[in-house]
Amino acid sequence: MVLDIITPSYWKWTQLCYTFTLRILLKLNLDNMNMRAIIILLTFCTLANPVIAQRSSFLNRNCSLQQAREYILNNISYLDDIEGIYDCSIIPTYSGGNLLFGLREWGGHEYDATAYISKQSDGNYYCKMFCDYKLGLPTIFEVIPLGNTNAYRLSGPYSEKYSHFGNSGILSFQISTRFVLEKGSFHVEFSGNDEFHMVSMAISMIKTYPTIKELEATVPKEWTGTGFALKNGYIVTNFHVVDGAKIIKVQGINGEYETSYNAIIVSTDKYNDLAIIKIADSRFKGFYAIPYCVKTTQAEVGEDIFVLGYPLTATMGNEIKLTTGVISSGTGFQGDASLYQISAPIQPGNSGGPLFDKNGNLIGIVSAKHRDAENVGYAIKSSYLSNLIKSSISTSISPTDNKISSLSLTNKVKTLRNFIFKISCTSSEYSNEITLRNTMETPLFQEGSVQSPIVAYLPPFSTITIIERDNNTIFMKVRYKDYEGYISKKWLNVK
Repeated sequence: MVLDIITPSYWKWTQLCYTFTLRILLKLNLDNMNMRAIIILLTFCTLANPVIAQRSSFLNRNCSLQQAREYILNNISYLDDIEGIYDCSIIPTYSGGNLLFGLREWGGHEYDATAYISKQSDGNYYCKMFCDYKLGLPTIFEVIPLGNTNAYRLSGPYSEKYSHFGNSGILSFQISTRFVLEKGSFHVEFSGNDEFHMVSMAISMIKTYPTIKELEATVPKEWTGTGFALKNGYIVTNFHVVDGAKIIKVQGINGEYETSYNAIIVSTDKYNDLAIIKIADSRFKGFYAIPYCVKTTQAEVGEDIFVLGYPLTATMGNEIKLTTGVISSGTGFQGDASLYQISAPIQPGNSGGPLFDKNGNLIGIVSAKHRDAENVGYAIKSSYLSNLIKSSISTSISPTDNKISSLSLTNKVKTLRNFIFKISCTSSEYSNEITLRNTMETPLFQEGSVQSPIVAYLPPFSTITIIERDNNTIFMKVRYKDYEGYISKKWLNVK
């Protein structure tokens, strides 16, 4: 099925003019401030029309209800609050008569209908109603926003034939009534009459699609965990850290915390909450020599241990955190033999981090904490990691040489921090950060080429954060915030 949409004819022309002008500006060799000022001025002139700034296509009034649903689904991230599909309750009441019969009233029955409200290219909206009964209502109402509020005016022609008590005719009048949208619903009432006939209409509308839950599902979810290095670019973390992730980023490789690398899932063990991921990024040149080994023999209760990871980074920052403790039990929650119970404090974000014994041997993978007890955490025994590696990867990727056993704890941490990583995941198929790879002469991004000179002035390997995205054109368009906090007033086209 091809969706019937209207595309403003000026859209592609505006895009071509804008791109051509930017390329000319690149040749002028202006300084940073002048370049930014000119581009902002150009942007305001080009994007003054809100149609261009927000979307490039609108739903045709001839569309069916199914086509409207498809359009809403495809544009769900760009809808205004009022747009969507509504369940309607319509209650008409009629009255009429003459000197012989007197004044009579009838009606009051409820009729069901379905409608959708969609935005038009002029910034107003229309409501198209689908009803099995001819009640005099127009098929399409105009819906006009009243300023920057949640109040609107609904208007349209009402027309019905009547014949009763010896009177007949056509009642016609213009509907114009105000309503307030509250929590996805609104109610309107209106009436009209001639000398023989009067109608009063009450319409209640409740939005059924998209619901708040469906809108929330379109917002990319982001979360973090911890991972640590194996050989050949492989990394260990928890299954629950990468479960549902469309994009996985790794920071802290070889001590480079400002650079994030793309990673992919290679193997998982959902039952034991383990995952092996691998760096899949052309910039990655390999880990340094890994200074610890994986010890698969059972640790004893009372052994000193320490944990390294990236807990609660939103409030505690991105620096690696150390906690210490002992093996409290050789079994975990409800006697689970695959887990150690540990006394080292752990928090959300520690998940997937390494558990080391006092000599710096890897003996477990941090996985959970007990919600109702203080300093009770759990770590998966390293033997289960060894089983996963053997069953899923043909070559041995476990590090086998412990080079830190004689170091103090402080120096152990200094050495190990190059091999313990922050794992950032998002449920969106696009990352919210784009990393500048080259110099000013070649403003390329990791995701593709960019048709804008502003970003050429960002330092190499710095990032911009996407604050708005539009995937409806040939390019993915984004608006962004740069490393100085400058928020773009224009769209950036990314191939």
